[in-house]
Amino acid sequence: MVRNESIVFPLLRTHETEEFDCGKPALDAWLHHHAFQAERSKSARTYVVCIESNVIAYYSLVVGEIPNSSISRLTKGLSRHPVPIIKLARLAIDNRHKGRGLGRLLLIDALQRSLQVSKIIGARAVLVDPLDREAHTFYERFGFEMLNQKTGSPMGSRFILVKDLEKLLLPAG
Repeated sequence: MVRNESIVFPLLRTHETEEFDCGKPALDAWLHHHAFQAERSKSARTYVVCIESNVIAYYSLVVGEIPNSSISRLTKGLSRHPVPIIKLARLAIDNRHKGRGLGRLLLIDALQRSLQVSKIIGARAVLVDPLDREAHTFYERFGFEMLNQKTGSPMGSRFILVKDLEKLLLPAG
């Protein structure tokens, strides 16, 4: 199990991405062909775990908003304006490194960064669009709730409120 959270770094041009293979073509292709451009254009921020310079795991964060058309904890107490969110756009582990706790490590790192951002800009929740049943179950285990509106994911989107992140990640007291 990986425990050292100081091993997660922002993606740099010196990181090698071409050997990365998580078994999900969309996630592999994005890292291989689009991640560096997204960094340059500031359209996504990607964080990686590496062995030497080879990326073995990554996630990407973006900011956004979703329409306020659902009835759930996400929109309770809000006006009818769009809901500001931080989106965990991608999270993937190279097949050769699965089962070592990297998914949990990256998710916690992403949630901690999202909580920090929410203290600077408005963000109601962290949203994910799981690609498949395996990802859907993974996020469910960490307290992500189903969103009862379509946001583009065939599996349906999941969210965790920032106020729940505070309870989860900040020490009581």
